[in-house]
Amino acid sequence: MIRLQLGYPPPVPDIHCWSPSYPLQALCLWTLPQDPILPTYYISTYRHLEEIYSCQRASEQDRQCVLEELDLWSNVPYLVNITAVNALGSASRILPVIIEGIGTARSCLVDKRGHKEGFDNFFTPGVDRKAFHNMLNHMSSNSRFHSWQPGTVKPDPPVNVKVVALPGKKLHVKWAPPPTWPDPVTFPLKYKVQFQWGNPSTTSIMGPYESESMVRSGVMPGRMYHIRVSVMDLLGHGQSSEWSDTVNITLPRS
Repeated sequence: MIRLQLGYPPPVPDIHCWSPSYPLQALCLWTLPQDPILPTYYISTYRHLEEIYSCQRASEQDRQCVLEELDLWSNVPYLVNITAVNALGSASRILPVIIEGIGTARSCLVDKRGHKEGFDNFFTPGVDRKAFHNMLNHMSSNSRFHSWQPGTVKPDPPVNVKVVALPGKKLHVKWAPPPTWPDPVTFPLKYKVQFQWGNPSTTSIMGPYESESMVRSGVMPGRMYHIRVSVMDLLGHGQSSEWSDTVNITLPRS
């Protein structure tokens, strides 16, 4: 008996990279926009200058790649190359990543003759064009490059957010840096604090603060405030974290 199984070739993977533990490593995850149904495995590498590295993964089905021993302040991008493979075909995506930089949406196609369509527009300020051109020469034909990954420096949210009411209609908010950020002394952080209240909701964001606490004055007795904190690299590299868990407090009526 012949049994047929429904399935499709894999689509081009979507890749997202960020560095919650800068400068030690960056993390890349990928998904498939459509389910090919058939068993699919992944080939994952990343390249910087002339060196090609294999991603350390638990299995061929694992959709995670850790970039280690990062070359900080480099103006040559890392090229993260993810290929999805199943019985009906394969599909690849290459994501150029500048660790500290912020990219602009561009794309570039290397065709069968090695012609680099869109190459001249595939840059953000400070990128080493010559070095990147040489890296492209080593890539396979018909490789589609994804738009630039925004700066991958993205801390995890702050932790241990606490709020205390102070005399004089004030709130004292304090927090701790994310434990995954390895060295907040050498690579300091800045924080923003969000306050929400009322129905419909009113939002106020204060900061940035380089310290791990702040005081807000002029709060209203009897009103409930919803407070959370986000964090970013002090120099503005990369992206802000997601918001922390929310802490609620109501200033007691006098």
